[in-house]
Amino acid sequence: MHFKNNLFSLLLLTTFMGFSQLNLSSKIIVKPSEPYQVVDGYLKKYFSNEKTLTSVKAFDNLIIIQNYDIQSNKEISKKTHEVFTKGSKLEEIIKLKDRIFCLYHIYNGSDKTFTFYSREINPTTLTINNEIKLFTTSRKVIGWEFLPSFDESKLLIKYRCKPLKKNDKLNYDELGLQVFNDKMTKVWGDEVTMPYTEKEINNLAYGVDNSGNSYMLVYLNESKKYKIFLVNNGKVVSKDLNINNELMFQEFKLNELPNGRILCSGFYANGLEYKYDPYTGMTPTINVNGIYTFEFDKEGKVYNPNEVEFPIETIKEYESARNQRKAEKREEVGKAGIQDLKLLHVQIQDDGTRVFVGEQFFIEKVVYWVNGKMKVKYIPHFEDVVVIKTDVNNKLKWIKKIPKWQEGIVGTSIKYINTNDSHYIVFLDDHDNANITINEAPKKHIGGRTGNLTSYQINDKTGSVEKHNLLDMRDFGGYKLKQFDVSRIFKGNENTFFLESYIGGKKDIMIKTVIN
Repeated sequence: MHFKNNLFSLLLLTTFMGFSQLNLSSKIIVKPSEPYQVVDGYLKKYFSNEKTLTSVKAFDNLIIIQNYDIQSNKEISKKTHEVFTKGSKLEEIIKLKDRIFCLYHIYNGSDKTFTFYSREINPTTLTINNEIKLFTTSRKVIGWEFLPSFDESKLLIKYRCKPLKKNDKLNYDELGLQVFNDKMTKVWGDEVTMPYTEKEINNLAYGVDNSGNSYMLVYLNESKKYKIFLVNNGKVVSKDLNINNELMFQEFKLNELPNGRILCSGFYANGLEYKYDPYTGMTPTINVNGIYTFEFDKEGKVYNPNEVEFPIETIKEYESARNQRKAEKREEVGKAGIQDLKLLHVQIQDDGTRVFVGEQFFIEKVVYWVNGKMKVKYIPHFEDVVVIKTDVNNKLKWIKKIPKWQEGIVGTSIKYINTNDSHYIVFLDDHDNANITINEAPKKHIGGRTGNLTSYQINDKTGSVEKHNLLDMRDFGGYKLKQFDVSRIFKGNENTFFLESYIGGKKDIMIKTVIN
């Protein structure tokens, strides 16, 4: 039986190579499951343990749970639950330690309140527990954010109350901060008023530690100082942060370290720049020059502040000759950087080292004319990826740039997967980029179109990079893969990751990638 499966996989790969002429790595084996009935859902989440994969999909008032065997790659069970009452709005499906919860709220029109609930999903029995009321707010809510602690033992649910006044000079931001443990039992929660008006501060980061303390990092616009707010049981304690206030940041990420300190990470710019738009005039832009990291404790004391400036060699990689020349000229005045780089992920490793993953993202405004009338459309761009590793003192170990140029919102961006010895950047790339060199700019891939599933493997110790073309969406073992979305890529055990894909005819397959 094992021999037949291996032979089948070899035949699939041979057929695949003949069709697409991709240079497939012998280090990675890619194979599909048997087709199974498609399950639609406007929210799809995937979870795994050493033996089983679980998908949870939401559709109308339904939750559909599917289990797959991690070895055989087959769907082994499925169950549908009608779980939501009228007026419910599902916000998130989240995993805390070994528990999975769906989180939703209901608006009560009679007393104009929002009540938030959770229901636990058991991936073994495919059952869903009764709903648990988490909290109620009488204020209209603008956006929810769900932030687990470093060890997944706590969850911070953050929301912003609709301002009572429209003038930022007069309005004091009011935030809901609700903290729960991994059994979704409330630790504390309150709606707190910030000690500064919205005009006076920029909120740059939020987080929760393993003890349930909530943190906010803010920038005071007038005094140009950074502060950390420690919030617990509705009490706000403000601490000054002694860090470089000459650098500009759009946001930070907060991560708790094993020693109890909080690691704060953000891409910085040496100053605000402007670019000309024929319709809006001069607009500000962020030209990222590097990454800034520091640690702080509960008293606000700062440790190991450090700036890692991007080398000009990294900035020039995978750029056109014209852009390389522009970068060299900007480097002469200390302004060479990577435009519109956003920090996606911070990985704290077992040995204390840190890995940071960033991606270029911006929205292009395009003006065009139809029958004499001006139309405007906005096109999201997801471009090059930058991966950085630092040591326990935030000093640079290596930095790598991954070439990518994607437009649109369907299936774009990346999936980051870490293993014991490597970091993988996985995304759907244009067919013409299969054999791109370091001195070439990538061709554009339009979201929603076919392409090559591509992985860049970065060795954790050395920073050396290998590219792996995994499959061609046009023909994978006789299947044409459709409706690709990067959110459907997820890690299995230490040496596997998976992609669920639609193949037409109301059928899905689960694609298993094995890293040898």
